[in-house]
Amino acid sequence: MLIYLSAGEHSGDMHGATLARELRSLNPGAALLGMGGPLMRQAGVEILVDPTAKSTIGFVEALKNLGHYRRLLANVVAALEKRRPDLVIWIDFGGFNLALAKACKRMGIPVLCVFSPSAWAYGSSRAKLMAERITELAAVLPFEADFYRRYHIKTTFVGHPLVDLVCPNISPDGFRANLGAGKDDLIIPLLPGSRQNEIRAVLPVMLSAAAIMTGYGGSFRFLLPLAPSIPLATVRPYIERSGVKVEVTSGGAYNALAAGHLAMIASGTATLEAGIIGTPFITVYRVSSISFLIYRLLRNRSDWGKPVLISLPNLIAGRSLVPELLQKNLNPSSLAAEAGKIIRNSALHASMIAGLRETKRALGPPGAMRRVAEIALRLADH
Repeated sequence: MLIYLSAGEHSGDMHGATLARELRSLNPGAALLGMGGPLMRQAGVEILVDPTAKSTIGFVEALKNLGHYRRLLANVVAALEKRRPDLVIWIDFGGFNLALAKACKRMGIPVLCVFSPSAWAYGSSRAKLMAERITELAAVLPFEADFYRRYHIKTTFVGHPLVDLVCPNISPDGFRANLGAGKDDLIIPLLPGSRQNEIRAVLPVMLSAAAIMTGYGGSFRFLLPLAPSIPLATVRPYIERSGVKVEVTSGGAYNALAAGHLAMIASGTATLEAGIIGTPFITVYRVSSISFLIYRLLRNRSDWGKPVLISLPNLIAGRSLVPELLQKNLNPSSLAAEAGKIIRNSALHASMIAGLRETKRALGPPGAMRRVAEIALRLADH
């Protein structure tokens, strides 16, 4: 049995690695190959190409790399034609994998989609294309499953894999002790994303907000746990220019979040990780104005006129559970002011924690990727 896993960014690489281990556990003889990063490679996947360092966010930003992704798609399709896997598993990276699924349909290779593109936000056109191209969908969010079933896509709600993965390996007290934090120190993790363009867009704002916050009184410890796709050399110039004392670590985001009083997080997987841990946070997001305009125009017509919610805990809750500072509303003053409001208001802080507990329960029981692996092996054995 030969299974191809297709992931294009750090979060997909992380989930692909977990899925690979579950597949090997259920079928040790299955051969795994695909597109992904170092985590999938460590999990035993034969990586044909690694695009994780090149991934971007935003429509215009992606267009700048269109030639790169076209060549990448051509190379992947050629590899599939040569190797003829029994199944392709689509893991996030929606624009690329939607095109890949079209090629798979032509070749008669079944496709299992995990971490689908946000068709529930963009409307019916993408969902209709998915219905034509994929064999089955493993939904990780409850509202996602409800949406896709309306388009006659065979869909199973498997729960969210982060429920298993998000697990600090040291207690908050132990982390604080290792950090040398005093009892009154407030730990503020900064998570500016796992893509280069996210770092450029939001890290300077986070650091400038941190500089403002140092004038609030009290003692803050600003931590920056780097995603594996971001080297220290990328963030060091921003930190040096800011003049703010920031402690940079390689990984360790879960420990930092668990010990954190309040985090600043770029929209994406990390917002859900913080939600599972139960750490209050502020979501920040900035892409080009044109990209954001396109996003708003592509949203479901039923959502037009409603406030834009992009943070996953907010989408799951169906309300503004955590603050979101987007586009022109994101600046050092607004971010520092929002942080100050939460820090000073213990009731607000506590209500955010309670709300995040609710969203975690909605993500389903542990074992999501085991359930995905069972679906995958059934489809591959066609």
